[in-house]
Amino acid sequence: MGMPSISVIVPCYNYGRFLKECLESVFAQTFRDFEVLVVDDGSEDDTREAVRNFSAARYFYQEHRGISEARNRGLREAGGEWIAFLDADDLWLPDKLEKQMAYLRTHPDCSVLFTGFENFYDGDPAELNKKVVRLLNITNRVLLPTACVRACLFRTYGGFREDFPYGEDTEWLARIRIGGEDLSHCLDEVLYRRRIHGQNVTLSYESNNKDAVMQIAAASLRSARNFRKSREEKK
Repeated sequence: MGMPSISVIVPCYNYGRFLKECLESVFAQTFRDFEVLVVDDGSEDDTREAVRNFSAARYFYQEHRGISEARNRGLREAGGEWIAFLDADDLWLPDKLEKQMAYLRTHPDCSVLFTGFENFYDGDPAELNKKVVRLLNITNRVLLPTACVRACLFRTYGGFREDFPYGEDTEWLARIRIGGEDLSHCLDEVLYRRRIHGQNVTLSYESNNKDAVMQIAAASLRSARNFRKSREEKK
């Protein structure tokens, strides 16, 4: 059996209650040439049991180290030409991968392809505060869990910053943009559903924290500068 076209990486930390529905949305994909890697980041709930319902999923356990290390573990185990990430509390529409692969076949210059997405609230109405509402209203086109990413980009630019408790995906996307990658490819159709439930990791950090934004930007610039320097030295 050859390597899959897409490696789907699902990091999970104590989201066993959402994982079944998440994985069902992956295995319901109309495009079938993919593998699924669930990286359990030291969960203390029923995550392991939830994965057992999906015999085709590859399961990896590690001590709790954070989402960056979980994603990087998935990258080390992945064999696909393309990488797609899905957070364990979120969902894909059934034709997400099919529509992305159709686009990628006709756009060989594309290395990162995003899609449209929608937020939906699935939490206690009493916790629907200003912070949650602000997250529900975010409609940024450049969102990692919507993307199909050419796997070689992670070999070129490296993985996610493991010293970042938050914003590691934003830093990585900024890093490759600064490195010259085109992030303008996007299917406008909604193919990803992000669940907002009041306990999202994003809500643990102040979304308008200017210091955090500046840290992400500075780290991206340093990484891109080091990448360009290394590439020039190899010429």
